[in-house]
Amino acid sequence: MFATALSSITWGIARSTLHSSPAINHYSTLTASPYLDFEMWAKCEARPHSSPLHYHLITMQLQPTDALLVIDVQNDFMPGGALAIPDGDAIVPLINTLARKFDHVILTQDWHPTQHISFATTHPNKNPFDVIEAPYGPQTLWPEHVLQHTEGAAFHPALHIPHAELILRKGFRRHIDSYSAFLENDHRTPTGLAGYLRERNLQRLFLCGLAYDFCVRYSAIDGHNLAFETIVIEDATRPVGLPGSIDATNQSFSANGVERFSSKELGV
Repeated sequence: MFATALSSITWGIARSTLHSSPAINHYSTLTASPYLDFEMWAKCEARPHSSPLHYHLITMQLQPTDALLVIDVQNDFMPGGALAIPDGDAIVPLINTLARKFDHVILTQDWHPTQHISFATTHPNKNPFDVIEAPYGPQTLWPEHVLQHTEGAAFHPALHIPHAELILRKGFRRHIDSYSAFLENDHRTPTGLAGYLRERNLQRLFLCGLAYDFCVRYSAIDGHNLAFETIVIEDATRPVGLPGSIDATNQSFSANGVERFSSKELGV
């Protein structure tokens, strides 16, 4: 069993977002030391989806009630896949490293049937990335992807987390999509993940995987709204990057109190 309680998260942040009004500041406990390690600050500086941030030396501890939630690291979302996310495969080694810090790791797996509502091919005269009005609200249409029992739905072959304790499949109902690990896209139908986490007394969730601006986004926000603490590890995600989707994700995280960390802040 990994010594999670002793794993040190050595870098956190007091965030000052340059484009918010008023500025939103998130503080964690500061150490007694007044000194800032500028070499470490420089290593932490590049964050893929954030506004510039100000760093302060802090120390946090991973707890036995923490879990890593790895979202949809599947072949069809990798370069060359049916719904390829640019640079999606680059995060796999980092996710493997992060997972070794956690006692509790949960994987999600998109798992679509044929003629799924999210497929453009299901709707006459529609194209990928069109938006339709589904019974539960707006639905972005995608190329056919992660079809059940296909190689495209399998996890990336380099993903190696042998101690993962749950694989949660989502999006398997033909007439409703599921971005979130917690709720279907009607925002009412549960996947069962919240109940599992509560039964296991897992309270704080660190999210990584694909894609930042869709399944990671909605999983983090739904988790927060269901009373879990949710933290997105930004450099262990990649976005689809539809027009406006990254900005909307960042704004949504700020509005909902979802924190964003770098893997460096977890000592990786």
